Amino acid sequence: MIIEWASIFSDNGRRLVELPPIKPHPLMKSFITRWLKNESGMTLLETLLAMVLLSVIVLGGFQFFAGGRSVIDAETIRRLAIIQAEKRLELANQYDYASLEAGLNESETPLSLSRIIAERTTVVTSIDDPIDGLATADADTDSADYKQIVTTIRWSDKSTYQVSLSTYISPDYHQ
Repeated sequence: MIIEWASIFSDNGRRLVELPPIKPHPLMKSFITRWLKNESGMTLLETLLAMVLLSVIVLGGFQFFAGGRSVIDAETIRRLAIIQAEKRLELANQYDYASLEAGLNESETPLSLSRIIAERTTVVTSIDDPIDGLATADADTDSADYKQIVTTIRWSDKSTYQVSLSTYISPDYHQ
């Protein structure tokens, strides 16, 4: 049995390491030698199998990117709806407390969210806080202790979606 050694030398010619040869596994060696000795090339069946496998991988990749794009589009519309609802709630700063209901209440007002037409509804309701008593037993004789503003935006795109934001405003919110 002949053993061949591989040597690694440095730049000045000194031997640094001696390694024994690497022997491939017998099954791997027989597969490689058969494949290299086979001069007939790929058969039609092997070519078709490779094409089917490649097309499955490519179609899967397209589905992945198309699904990702639809998720991004839906999230863009949702964020635009949140921005519109925030703008509507910020509009409350332009009204004094007594005119909030008259100035902000609206029902199904159309607005555009990129390529989607949505409907915005804003409801202002007076809230009687039970801490200072309710209705006629109210300590400050005002049953409207604060107001709640709820803005809801609804849109349809393959399904119906909605975003709702709310806030509470007291009579001295401008102070």
